[in-house]
Formats: sequence, C-alpha cells, structure tokens
Amino acid sequence: MLLAGIVVGIVAAFVGLPPRLDAWAVAMFPPDHPQAAALRAMEEQGGANGIWLFFESDDAEALDRGLDLYLDALRGLEETRYAVRRLDEEVAMHAALMQVDPEAVRRYTHRVRGAVSLGSALNPFIAGPLLDAGALESQLSKPAEFRLFPEDDYGRIFLKPRRGVDQPEYSVRVMHELRAMLETTEVPGVRHVFSVGPYVVIANGVRDMNRDMRRATGMSAALVLLVLVLGFRSLRAPLLVFVPIGLANLLTFAMLALTVGTLNYYTVVAGAILIGLGVDFAVHLIGSFREQRATGLATEDALARAWGETGAPCITAALTSAVGFLALGLAEFKGLAQLGFSLAGGLLLCLACM
Repeated sequence: MLLAGIVVGIVAAFVGLPPRLDAWAVAMFPPDHPQAAALRAMEEQGGANGIWLFFESDDAEALDRGLDLYLDALRGLEETRYAVRRLDEEVAMHAALMQVDPEAVRRYTHRVRGAVSLGSALNPFIAGPLLDAGALESQLSKPAEFRLFPEDDYGRIFLKPRRGVDQPEYSVRVMHELRAMLETTEVPGVRHVFSVGPYVVIANGVRDMNRDMRRATGMSAALVLLVLVLGFRSLRAPLLVFVPIGLANLLTFAMLALTVGTLNYYTVVAGAILIGLGVDFAVHLIGSFREQRATGLATEDALARAWGETGAPCITAALTSAVGFLALGLAEFKGLAQLGFSLAGGLLLCLACM
C-alpha cells in the first residue's frame, strides 16, 4: 500500500505540478458572455492590446536619442509585431480629425451655411462672428500636430506583440524577453521607469499568484501541523496525518490539470483550503485509533474499531461538504464554479487517501 501511494504521488506530481496559472480575468467569464466572447475572438486574432514603455531623462535631446535606440532594440525582439514612438503625418492627421468634437463641427457648419446664404449681403462685420471657428480652427488647420502621447516629462514607446493576451504563458514569455532586453540595453542618461498594459498585468499576475499560492499553502501546512502537534502532544500522529493529505493535494492538482487545465485567482487557494478542511477526517480517525490503542487493543483491531466508529460520520461529513461546494458549480462565473469543483473533488480525495 505504501509503495502504491508513492507511485501514485509521483505520477500525480508529474501531471499536476507545477500548476498552470491564468491571470486573464476574461477567462473566468462564461463562453457565451457576449463581451467575453468578443474579447476572446479578438485576442485569438492578435488582439488590440499592447505594452506602453515609459522612459525619463534630465536631458530632452538624450531622451530623444535614447528612445530611438530602445525602439530599434524592441523591433529586434522575436515576439514584436511592431513598435512605434511617433505617428506618420498622414496617420496623425486622420487621428487628429477623429478627436474633433462632432457637435462643434455641426454648429460651425450651420454658421457657414448661414453666411453663404446671405450672398452679396455678407460683409466683414457680419462674416467675422459667423465664421469665427475659435478652438476648432487650430484643430482643423494643423491636424498633423496631433500627439500620440500627452506632453509631459516621459518618453513613451508603444510595443505590439505578435499574439494576444488570451494565453498567459505567452504574456510571461513576452515580458521575460522584454525585461532581458531592458537589462542588456543601456542608454546613458535615459532610464526605463515602468511598463503598463495587459501583458504586464497578466505576467505580474501569474508571478503573484504563484507566490501567493506557495505562501498560503506553506502557511496553512505549518499552522495545521503546529495545532496537531499541540493537540496530539506527539510528532508521529501529525506525520501520519500529513502523508495522506499531501497525497490528496497532489491528486487534486493532477485532477485540475486534466479537467480545468489552469488555476485562476480563486482556485489557486484550493491547496491551502484543503489542508485545513481535509485534515478533519484524519483527526477523528487517529484520535479514535489512539483511544482504542490505549485500552490495550492490537494495532489492527484498534484501527478496525476506530474506522467503525468514525468512518460513517467522516464519509457523511465529506459528502455533505462536497455537495455544498458543488453547488458553486451553478455559478456562471467560472472562478467560483471551478473553486467549488476543486474543493468538492479535493475533499473526497482527502477522505479516500486517509
């Protein structure tokens, strides 16, 4: 039995570890959600998202030269579709005209029509107020001066990767490549301040989820172990508890890898929760076993009687808890539905392993 448990644990660890993490919030919405479906379709075709890189320098000329060097380096990256820091004049003109207030254009058009309708009666005193475009004049007369970025102390570069953000591993790869470039490309007097965009958010989210999962699971295991040591006043009993609980967690991660595929912001805490919930069955069984042994029964007899007394209540408790968690599967929000599925399956695996 012990050898079988070791083999199963190794296979489960190979299948479920390390767990795949998904920090793309859209993935937690149901597939038939209109906005989520539209975003998924857009990202599958490359998406409209990108990465904004911010740079600063005490010297404006050095900043301008440095941005050109960084731009060349970004364009040389494998995952770069394009990178820009200035708009083409024709594109800038069209972009500027798109920023003009339609209502202001409409009002000015009515005034021009009124002036034309006057015909020969139009004179400079009347034409002045009618044809004064005000702020609209500068927007229409110099559209090519439209700025892609606001005027401040930062220099900006927009980077568009080749693929969308729907695959978290791709965002992690893009950001790894980008950070490596920034570390190896040094421009005197120019500093990279920060980067923003969905790729940055998802890559940082995967990193933070991984860190939080490790911390939460480790803290849960440590605190539960401390309580067991104090409660049983022994080191052997807590170790007997943690072997099946550890195996059950490995099996749970393997189950999630084969069914759900990825862990989200909700399911990432499943391991920490299962350590606290799944240990209940072991506490009852080992506590009853120790009581039976204290009466002088042999190991096999004490174990049989302990299971006879606690087995049915443990199974009932596990099933009721599992059913309660499975009710979360009715939620359209996949984060809650997957959490309910993982906890329900994990609790049953905890009971079976114990």
